[in-house]
Amino acid sequence: MSTFTLEFSERPDFNTTDSVGRQANSFQYWIYGDESLRYPENYSAIIRGGELQHSGESLRIRQARSPGYVDDTGESGGWGALITEVPWYLDDTILSFSVSTVLLTSFLNDEGVFKYDLMSTVYGASTSYIPRKYASTSPTVTPVPLPSSQLLFLSVLLAFWTLKKNLKHQSRA
Repeated sequence: MSTFTLEFSERPDFNTTDSVGRQANSFQYWIYGDESLRYPENYSAIIRGGELQHSGESLRIRQARSPGYVDDTGESGGWGALITEVPWYLDDTILSFSVSTVLLTSFLNDEGVFKYDLMSTVYGASTSYIPRKYASTSPTVTPVPLPSSQLLFLSVLLAFWTLKKNLKHQSRA
C-alpha cells in the first residue's frame, strides 16, 4: 500500500466550480510507468483530484491511456479507463488516501520506490508542480510526501546557513 498525503496552504474547496467546470482547488498525480515511452504512455496511472466534484467520497485513479476507451461522461480529463476508486480524507488542509501500489505501477525498484509528478491547481491554473519525485512503499518511510511550506522554508534557511558557513570557512583558508 502507498499512502499519499497532500498539504494545501488553506482548506481546499473541491465543490465550487467556475463557468467552464474547473474546480476551485484540484490536484493530479502522474505515476510513472515505462520512462522509455513518450508522453503520455510513460505514465501508468493518473490520480485525479479533478474528479472529486463528480465522485464524492472516492478518488478516481485512471490509466494514462486506454486504447478504445471512450469517456461518455466527460469527467476523465482526457485520461484513460478507471483503474479503481479509493476513499479520501480531508483534515482541514491535509488530504490523504491510500491505494495498492500494484494498481499504480509495476515499475518499482528493489527498495519498493516509484516515481511521480504532482500538480495542484486553482480553477485550472497550476499553483505548484513537483516533477520526478520519488516515493517509497516502505512502512518506515513517509511514502508520498508533499513538503509543507514550513518544511520548505526551514530547508531553504538551512541551505543558506550552510552556504554562508562554507563561504566563511573558504575565505579564512
